[in-house]
Amino acid sequence: MPEWFYIITSILLPLTSVISVMFVLIQLRGSSNINKSNYLLTLDKYFAENKGMQEIYKILSDNIECQLVCNFEQIDSSHLSTYFTFLESFYPLIKKRILAKSVLTVEELYNLFGHRIFSMLHNKKTQMLEIYKFKDHYDNLFALHENLIIYCIKKERKVPNIQNAQFFLEYGKYKEKHKQMIEKQIKKAVDMNIKKCNKTSHGFDLVFMQLNVKLENITMKENGMIRRAEPADLCAILAIQDKIIDELSDKSLFIPTEKNNIKKYIENKDVFFACVKTPCGVGAYSYTLFNDSSDYIVENFKNKKVALFDSVVVMPELRGNRLQKTLKEFSCNQAKKANQDIITAIVSPNNKYSLDNFTQNGFEILKTIKFESFDRYLVYKNL
Repeated sequence: MPEWFYIITSILLPLTSVISVMFVLIQLRGSSNINKSNYLLTLDKYFAENKGMQEIYKILSDNIECQLVCNFEQIDSSHLSTYFTFLESFYPLIKKRILAKSVLTVEELYNLFGHRIFSMLHNKKTQMLEIYKFKDHYDNLFALHENLIIYCIKKERKVPNIQNAQFFLEYGKYKEKHKQMIEKQIKKAVDMNIKKCNKTSHGFDLVFMQLNVKLENITMKENGMIRRAEPADLCAILAIQDKIIDELSDKSLFIPTEKNNIKKYIENKDVFFACVKTPCGVGAYSYTLFNDSSDYIVENFKNKKVALFDSVVVMPELRGNRLQKTLKEFSCNQAKKANQDIITAIVSPNNKYSLDNFTQNGFEILKTIKFESFDRYLVYKNL
């Protein structure tokens, strides 16, 4: 054979081998993509067909703005653990680069499960019910959260309820540079919420408070505000009312307001319907009717402009923060601005806490009246 033949062969053979390897790799890559698609579909199908997780996801979705009233108590506690265990299994899949390429990337995880993950992890109630109690067993969950939230921040992807990520900074072992990035985004989210509330306050003042919120023996400082209630708050307000009724042993202490009336009061500009909005959601509310013309008002305060401080309700988890007193004072100020002469309220003689709260804040007992067949004190205060 001529020498040139050996030279060409020596060049072509390795090149042919390289091309063959590349072809095999391309085939394997295609197969890997197919397997990955099947894997992701299997994950999604498992989540969608698991009744326990779907039940929890519905509760989370229905209570985005009022997380403290998510009703997890009526579901099997094992379902909550299953949901978290399912989420925790994602971290080992993205931990190593080889797995991230062949099984699941952080981007794919966010695109498919981002909302389902953050709606669970950034929910105040689930944080207290599950993660805090078993935080030593959820290392993968904290690591998953750190990976996923940093990816979202860097890629400018939306993170639902990011203000509630502070919980993970307090109890997780996050990198310092990541902590700073997350804290910056939390502040940005809180500032945006405050601006949003300012735009929808309907001309009423806003009060910003520091609340010591006690949940499951945890004390957290929360920025809270009092603002006028909006139609979007109806769900949260009804949920608070239902919770109070369920927990009362003496049902005569609290007379619930019908849904249609609450809706009407929220929409009526002559009713000051205030709610305490915290990063956890609506935690308390009260409403005051200006120029009230109820029979017992007209009978006892003739020729006077009277505001009726009709109802004040505070979530059990937020009691001890002087919210009833604050709401009462705030309503009195609004009544003065509305040129009311007197502010009144009706209080059960058996509700010592509320009665003391009124009398200690300048209200006097006028008389006992019948209200929906129950004895009530009619209390008042000159404005």
